[in-house]
Amino acid sequence: MKNFLLLSLITMLLSSCGPTLQVFSDYDKALNMSVYKNYNWLDLQAIESRGMNPLYYNELNDQRIKRAVDKQMQARNYSTASKNEGLQIHYHIIVENKTNVITEPVGAQYRPYSSGSRTTTYQYREGTLIIDLMDTKTNTLIWRGWATDVITNSVKKDPEAAIQNAVAKIFEVFPAGNH
Repeated sequence: MKNFLLLSLITMLLSSCGPTLQVFSDYDKALNMSVYKNYNWLDLQAIESRGMNPLYYNELNDQRIKRAVDKQMQARNYSTASKNEGLQIHYHIIVENKTNVITEPVGAQYRPYSSGSRTTTYQYREGTLIIDLMDTKTNTLIWRGWATDVITNSVKKDPEAAIQNAVAKIFEVFPAGNH
């Protein structure tokens, strides 16, 4: 019985706190993306001037994100261009402290009542990478894709792989057939 409870708790923890990359997007469905052929990047200084956390907004992550996005954009036949034509890309990084609370019954489980419950609290960090594509002429957002995941030790040890994976997954929800 104790082994069953322990196995159940471990399974719940792995399913609730484990790395589960979630990807979403939003865009103007009336807009034909094929009118855009080129893109450029918002300068890192413009991003850093927003007062963001330098632990995440830094030159290393900037290069990683840009390489990953460039790879995805070029695979979709977009080319880099001057600042005033096509699309402008920028990104946001959000890191939040999260809490997961799990309550499990303890005691007599097969009776009409339980003799109590045990509550366990887990702290973790969740990271979100948001990629925005803006129309440079109208300065309006036309597509946003984002990925959210738990920041694990493997992510901290190999941010390059984590960023490549997140960006690839984000671009899987890029509007297909429009370009």
